[in-house]
Amino acid sequence: MNRKILFRGKLTSGRGWSYGNLNIRPNNITVITPFNGHIGVYGQVIPDTVGQYTGLNDTNGKEIFEGDIVHNKDVWGKYTGVIVFKNGRFMVDWHLLPGWTRESITCHTIGISPYDEVIGNSYDNPELLEKP
Repeated sequence: MNRKILFRGKLTSGRGWSYGNLNIRPNNITVITPFNGHIGVYGQVIPDTVGQYTGLNDTNGKEIFEGDIVHNKDVWGKYTGVIVFKNGRFMVDWHLLPGWTRESITCHTIGISPYDEVIGNSYDNPELLEKP
């Protein structure tokens, strides 16, 4: 099997995000270290912000990670969802438009379509998941 295993986490220093290998030290400090060819800032990250790369890219070619918020506009209208890992697979927890019988529904395994686009993440942009 040949797939990219990549993690990201928000740096405790407040200097943005770190991308690379996930390391949890014996003293429970979570660190992201460099990954083949990735250039950036590395160091201690906030454990709750760590997410794995899904192996998929959005309509613009952007890598999709756990915690990313995706926007979809198809024949049913506009809606947003957050990428989660449940039951052994990556999924989208869709936040549907008002008028639906449920406010949120977890859908099938993530299938990127020409309509899906990463618009933020649940750590930096939680307001994107709030009801209008």
